[in-house]
Amino acid sequence: MAADLGVQPEKCLVFEDVPAGILAGKRSGMHVGAVEDVFSLSMIEEKKELADFYIRDYRELIQGAR
Repeated sequence: MAADLGVQPEKCLVFEDVPAGILAGKRSGMHVGAVEDVFSLSMIEEKKELADFYIRDYRELIQGAR
């Protein structure tokens, strides 16, 4: 993925909604943000432990930048 873009994995930010996707991003050397979704509500704690950060809504990224 990153190689196709000519970017080093550690310079990438991935957003994932399930633990398997979070692990794939982390194993690739990328930073991973976990995103809340209806399907994986029962996995919130696992997602928080695996990811670099957790958001409920993408708007939190904009609000946090202020």
